Amino acid sequence: MTNQNLENKVKTSKKSSHESEVGLTGMYEPRPASPKELMMGAGVILAASTTIYASYKLFDYFFN
Repeated sequence: MTNQNLENKVKTSKKSSHESEVGLTGMYEPRPASPKELMMGAGVILAASTTIYASYKLFDYFFN
């Protein structure tokens, strides 16, 4: 097997798994979020807002 054939083999085997998802701009094509992802996002927002509110209430209680 010649050197050129080996190089071609390496180039074809190194194709990454996400290459088909990358569009012409080089960014990922947007896709709609699944219900699981939407619920996870809602949970993160709820947890963050609860934490902020609780720390505000504790601050108000101790320093007022």
